[in-house]
Amino acid sequence: MVISPNTGGGAIVKHTGKLLTFFAVDGDGLPYLYDIGQMQKVVRISDMSCFVDGKPYEVYRNSQQADQ
Repeated sequence: MVISPNTGGGAIVKHTGKLLTFFAVDGDGLPYLYDIGQMQKVVRISDMSCFVDGKPYEVYRNSQQADQ
């Protein structure tokens, strides 16, 4: 997989040539590439949870839920 400079950070899967432009985080904070057309996870980008605004994803998510 390569990062495509033509899609603002999307990714091209080398063996299929398929362009994926949707990055998402699951409930555990793990980042994935999603196939928008098929509405499914394609590949997990990392085994480490994401950070949002300098905070681990779970801390950020919990603070957002508390604000609601």
